[in-house]
Amino acid sequence: MEAEMLRIIAIANAKGGTAKTTTAVALAAEAAHRGFKTLLIDLDVQANSTEQLLGDNESDDGKGLYRTVIDGDPLEVVPTTTANLFLAPAGRRTQDLADALTRLVREAAPEDLGVAYDAMRVGIQNSCGEFDFVFVDTPPSEQSATLLDFVYAAATHVLLPTKIDKNSTTAVGNALTQLVRLARRGASVGDPVGILLVDVDTAATRLTAGALKNVDHIGSIVEPFSAVVSHRSGPVAYAREEQMTPRQFLDAATIAHQRRFEALRSGSVETNPPWSHASAAKLVEDYSAVFDELLHRVNQGGTS
Repeated sequence: MEAEMLRIIAIANAKGGTAKTTTAVALAAEAAHRGFKTLLIDLDVQANSTEQLLGDNESDDGKGLYRTVIDGDPLEVVPTTTANLFLAPAGRRTQDLADALTRLVREAAPEDLGVAYDAMRVGIQNSCGEFDFVFVDTPPSEQSATLLDFVYAAATHVLLPTKIDKNSTTAVGNALTQLVRLARRGASVGDPVGILLVDVDTAATRLTAGALKNVDHIGSIVEPFSAVVSHRSGPVAYAREEQMTPRQFLDAATIAHQRRFEALRSGSVETNPPWSHASAAKLVEDYSAVFDELLHRVNQGGTS
């Protein structure tokens, strides 16, 4: 795939706790499920995506990403248990990367920052040419504002997940403001492709309407997705605990559901985890709808 056709999608919000990791893993797994060769780059220093996708398997602790960004080495990726889905892991060296980029920005002349951001963009894009989709799990700005800035510069698109509380929706506006600031410094930043409401209580229609109103003033810049992700804390938590993608968890929940049904029918005792098949299916359905909309938007060149 040519560099200009790359789809590198940063999942970003300046605030923590806005389902960035859940969204990154779910969308990457959905893309892989549909046959796209997909890479998930974990650039969150907490390495939650790495833990969920690799589990106890050996990780390079973020060393490969550090060498790609700082030394210009080819990006090292590892396969996951999902076909077509690969991972560039995070870990201890991710914090070293964040610190190195912070020093670089602190010591660089203002007129040289655009060159530094472009170097990150070129390095990542050149390393990802074999993939159809690249998703980037990002840190909140309070953890590493500079690392997040460089992610904005490396991405072709930025997807902004937010919960419906005022602090989270305000952080979306802050992220867009930062994209403008970076552009003024000479960086080529990712195109904001949409605002995604997550963890939504579909019965709380007034709260959801209020969240949309909170981001209404930026609707002319980046349009909210019509698809939303409903509140599904059970399957999200269980999938992480079991180190599965949402689709893998749905498969496991389906098997558990079938075993419970067969046990009830036969009058036998079957011990199965208390997983809700319906809840897991709804989580996958929600993110499948989000991916449909995302695919349309990136192929159309934005939100038009």
